[in-house]
Amino acid sequence: MNIYNVRDLLRQWFHSQGIVECPEFPAALSDGWHHPDVLLSILGGEATSFCVFQTISEKAFCNIAPLKNSPGLVWVVKPFDVQFLEIFGNFLTELEQNLYQGPTQQRFAIKGDSAQKGDLLERSCSYKVIFNGIETGECRVFSSILGEKLKESVAVVTMNVGRVLRSMSKEQAKSEPDWLENRKLSQFSAFQAFPGPKYNASRSSDFLIHEIERIEKKHVDSAFARLNDLIMLYNSSRGTFFENQKLCENFCNALKKIKETVFKASENAASKAGK
Repeated sequence: MNIYNVRDLLRQWFHSQGIVECPEFPAALSDGWHHPDVLLSILGGEATSFCVFQTISEKAFCNIAPLKNSPGLVWVVKPFDVQFLEIFGNFLTELEQNLYQGPTQQRFAIKGDSAQKGDLLERSCSYKVIFNGIETGECRVFSSILGEKLKESVAVVTMNVGRVLRSMSKEQAKSEPDWLENRKLSQFSAFQAFPGPKYNASRSSDFLIHEIERIEKKHVDSAFARLNDLIMLYNSSRGTFFENQKLCENFCNALKKIKETVFKASENAASKAGK
């Protein structure tokens, strides 16, 4: 089993459920829900469900080795309902059977985690996805983000497909997964091009606040371009954001302003189309 096979299986499952696929963001994200279209969906007012085959950043099993990129999956469900956990459980069971090509003992497990609050002033409860005893993903249910309470809770599943494959057996855990048969990820130059998050605080908070203000003022660019620039900036300086509350607040305020611009443009376009 390789990553290409697993993605094909997942695409077939999502297609059978009527769940559409969203384009990947061109960076390895430390958290799948930082994808700009996922953020806009969480903050928006419409019900939605979609998936993204997103490159994510992971640490080694011992959490000591430097971060590296891995193929991942992000799945957004809005609004969240407790019945979704049953649907998610069935999804994991079907994936498990496809991975082992037949009935097998229960290898996936969903484990409750503590509530979390992070850099984007979000509040959520979290469920860890365990596969063969190893954490391979999470399901987070958001109740607020950017310091604002959401009208409806939103579930976001993030799975590390590369780690799932490496966790299938002791032998596979020792090496990187195949992309295609006998072709490793490291053999593809394009996969190495995705910039990953930087956890060392190499940029000062003053510099980053200035950069946020500069991006906000780039009105020659579209709101989408400014949103993407903000996410890239955040992803490249996670360490500094983690250490500075004022910086996080400035970043969240900038996201709010751009979010309003995006939604207003969408409303205007819908109004014109209806005339």
